[in-house]
Amino acid sequence: MHQQHETQKKKEAGNPKTMEEINAEQAEAAAAQPSYVAPKTLDTVMDLQRLKNKDGKEISDIWRKFHSHRSAVFASISKKYWDYFATIKTHFPSFIYPLPRDDNKWLFYIGFWGGNELNFTTLEHYKLKGADAPVLLSMCHYPDLVDTKGICLMVADVDESLIEKHDAQLLAYYAQYFHTEPNGMSLVQIFNTRPQDFKYDDVIKAVETIGQ
Repeated sequence: MHQQHETQKKKEAGNPKTMEEINAEQAEAAAAQPSYVAPKTLDTVMDLQRLKNKDGKEISDIWRKFHSHRSAVFASISKKYWDYFATIKTHFPSFIYPLPRDDNKWLFYIGFWGGNELNFTTLEHYKLKGADAPVLLSMCHYPDLVDTKGICLMVADVDESLIEKHDAQLLAYYAQYFHTEPNGMSLVQIFNTRPQDFKYDDVIKAVETIGQ
C-alpha cells in the first residue's frame, strides 16, 4: 500500500525523479559522452584580429550574442574580478556549491579547478568515484584579453542530459560569488585549509542571502 501511495503521489506530481534516479541517469549519460577537451586559447574560438580595435564592452557584447543562441552559459568577467578568481583557483582549487531543490532540500555539486577550467560533478558522484567522477559541466575561462581589454571571457557548454541549464546558470552565478565576495572567498578558504571548521549550513546560508 505504501508503494502504491508513493507511486500515485509521483504520478500526481508529474512523476518527479528521485535523487538516486537523477544521479544514475547522469552517470550513464556521462559515460556515453566522449571526454570534453576545451580549446585552450581564445584564438581557437574567436578571430582575435577582428577584436583589436574593439573595447571590452564591445567584445563582451559579441561574446553574448555569439553564445545566446547556444545551449551554454557564459560571462564576461572584469579584470578586477578575474584577479580574485586567479588567486582563489591557485590556492584553493575546490569548493562545494549547493543547488536548491523542492521541500527545502539541496543538491551539492563540487567544483575543481584544472588550469582555467572549473569542472563540476555532484558530491554523490565524487563520493563514489573520486577523481574518476564524471564531469557534468566545465566552465572554460579565457584570460587572453585581461591585460589588453580588461576582461576574461567564460563559456560552459550545457549538455542537458547531464545537467539542467538552470542549474548550470546557478553554478556560474554562485562561482562568481564564491570567488569575488569576501564572505564567499572566506568559505572557500576554510573548505580548503580547515575542513574541520567547514559547515555545509554556512554555504547554504550564503547562497540564500546572495543579492539581499
